[in-house]
Amino acid sequence: MSDFHFDDRSENQSPFQSIYNGEARVYQYNNVLPRAAVYYHAELTRDESEVLQRLADPALDVFQTVVLDGATLSRREAERVREMDQSAPRPVEKAAITRYESQSVEIEATLDRSGVLMLNDSNYPGWQVQVDGRRGEIISADYLFRGVLLSAGKHIVRFVYRPSSFYAGAAISLAALICTAGAGLLWARR
Repeated sequence: MSDFHFDDRSENQSPFQSIYNGEARVYQYNNVLPRAAVYYHAELTRDESEVLQRLADPALDVFQTVVLDGATLSRREAERVREMDQSAPRPVEKAAITRYESQSVEIEATLDRSGVLMLNDSNYPGWQVQVDGRRGEIISADYLFRGVLLSAGKHIVRFVYRPSSFYAGAAISLAALICTAGAGLLWARR
């Protein structure tokens, strides 16, 4: 995510910097969010459609505010967000991704007060989170991304992909193997 907006800026004020001009032109845009971002301010909305409306609003400062769907949060999580929002908003901070694999991401984050860690990867079903070795709850941040509420302090956050469909399929396969082996043994005894 970034703060890029289409407007009537002239060419001289372009946020893009030309970094290569050969058989193709390549531009760089630097004002983007960190891949792992810590927010200290969040907006709670009533539902997904309101999240999308808010994200489309050019007045939203994506470098200071994460938008959360209040309908998906538990009462305790919503209360934690409201407590967090009582402090003055401030710019997003970068968290350190210490390991990144296809089914596991580990992040170190140090917060001086409660906040929301948002990993700018899609919040696809099957992802789980551990905070300091204990199971946590993933929240949907900015409609599409994985988030987790964190208290003040240093944390190791680990996102792991463990889809329940894989385990259900493995259990069914194991049951089918046992039934086939059992039927084979019965047939061999006859």
